[in-house]
Amino acid sequence: ALAVAWTSEAAEDLRATHSLDAEAELMDAVAGEIVRELDRVVLTDMLTNAGADPITWHTTKEEGYTEIEWRRTLYDAIVDANNAVYKQRYRNTDFLVADADTVGRLEKLEEFHLSSEAQPSIGVQLIGRLNNRWDVYKAADFTPDRILVGIRGDGYVYAPYVPLSLTPAHYDAATDTWVRALRTRAACKMTVPDAYAVVQIAA
Repeated sequence: ALAVAWTSEAAEDLRATHSLDAEAELMDAVAGEIVRELDRVVLTDMLTNAGADPITWHTTKEEGYTEIEWRRTLYDAIVDANNAVYKQRYRNTDFLVADADTVGRLEKLEEFHLSSEAQPSIGVQLIGRLNNRWDVYKAADFTPDRILVGIRGDGYVYAPYVPLSLTPAHYDAATDTWVRALRTRAACKMTVPDAYAVVQIAA
């Protein structure tokens, strides 16, 4: 659970100067942080426990390649990761998750296309598609220099058993402060590690 506190004076000032509701603004911020924390927990679990063989791609260009040709070999590494999963699950992967800098590498590939469905998001954000095969997601807090390659809907269970809920507002007259909390609880379990593989980016 995450809690927020605000004074009546602060709420009055915010409403008078900006026409904003202090409680609503604070609760929106807390809800966003909870979403980001849940994303971090699930993605870290997937990344740590991915069971298919990892693939390493090096940023240092080898002899005989132009810079553009070498950058495209990152696509080859993703294909190899997909095949590592396919050998175990008999299914192709359909999504990629990476940090902002790594997604930037993918955006520079000819095979990348921005998604018309991409919308601003408080958590993991859909950015586009790679070669019309993989949805590409950007996660701000994702481990740098890693690409998680996986099958959507296979191999991981996220089961919230206490839905996101608000506690009643509590007023402390001694400090003229209101306090309210937002909470949820969920079970997370990697059930099929072989549904996920990782591309590791090294120098």
